Amino acid sequence: MRQAFLLLLLCLLASSCHSDSRNETDTQGMPPDTLAPYYYNLRAQGHFEAYVNAMHSCDSTTPAYKQQMIRLLRHHQLEVNQTKQGVNRVELLRTEMHNHNRLAHAFLKVTYNDSTHEEVMFPMVCDGERWRIQ
Repeated sequence: MRQAFLLLLLCLLASSCHSDSRNETDTQGMPPDTLAPYYYNLRAQGHFEAYVNAMHSCDSTTPAYKQQMIRLLRHHQLEVNQTKQGVNRVELLRTEMHNHNRLAHAFLKVTYNDSTHEEVMFPMVCDGERWRIQ
């Protein structure tokens, strides 16, 4: 039941994204359990600008640095697409909370289109209003 709810929520979030720029209030109040797979899918689906905007560590960087991050993410995703035929599914396995519930390590199972899979630790931080990619 919980997986079906999360899948529905992720589908609704993905369908409401009309461009790579995300409104910061879109994710406000959502738990890291929901946001970790959503953020990972942003990158897998090629929404690199939105992914970088969700990165807390990029808030105080220059536009040139952000563009470099976008280029690196695009290059990495092209490599994944060539070697693994892209991402098929992202599932939350578990979330470990740290630092008085201000940090979260979400463990994701990423299944690729070539039927291989891996477990990825996805670090997140709460900026006081919403969960962001650390």
